[in-house]
Amino acid sequence: MIDLKNFDPKKDLQNFLKPYGEKALAEYRSKFTQDLQRISEKNKSILKDSENFKLQLITIAGGTISIFIALQGNSDISLLTKFGFAGLGLSLIFGIASLFFGLESKQFSAHLEEDGILFQQKQSLDFLEKFYPVDIKTDKEMLSIFEKTREESNKYFKQRQNSMNKFLKLIHLDGQRIENGQILLFVLGITLIVLGLFF
Repeated sequence: MIDLKNFDPKKDLQNFLKPYGEKALAEYRSKFTQDLQRISEKNKSILKDSENFKLQLITIAGGTISIFIALQGNSDISLLTKFGFAGLGLSLIFGIASLFFGLESKQFSAHLEEDGILFQQKQSLDFLEKFYPVDIKTDKEMLSIFEKTREESNKYFKQRQNSMNKFLKLIHLDGQRIENGQILLFVLGITLIVLGLFF
């Protein structure tokens, strides 16, 4: 039987919804924690790739310089062979650019994923606040900190992207053209070196 004397529709509804709200809040926190861990792992991977890129940059640059120095100091090598090694050297330079764009692509993907996570979590918190009688003050503060971090990151990211786009527009290149150029120069270089052995 319903106790009509103490019947309070609003309070009774809140009491009824509270366990569901607590469950939904626990699921939200678990999901948010998983998302943050995934972002952290992805950023660690990007940082590792960045360090590898620096090592590859030094190696490729050293190899390219060595090729050009060797070509300058050896007069017995045929002109075709010299052009072939020059093509390989340029291919290595394009390889550096290709590695750089690959790294930038990963960073862009991670950036978009973080924006998506922020949007989803804001929507989830708004839903919890609207429909369930649960305390989400701490969760809103944490999400606010994450949002401020994203705002600062967005400013830096947009400035970097704008600078890169201006540079690429200036030299009339993009990531795909650089990759195609690397392959073309490599094939051309090998072909000229082989021809240089016979002529």
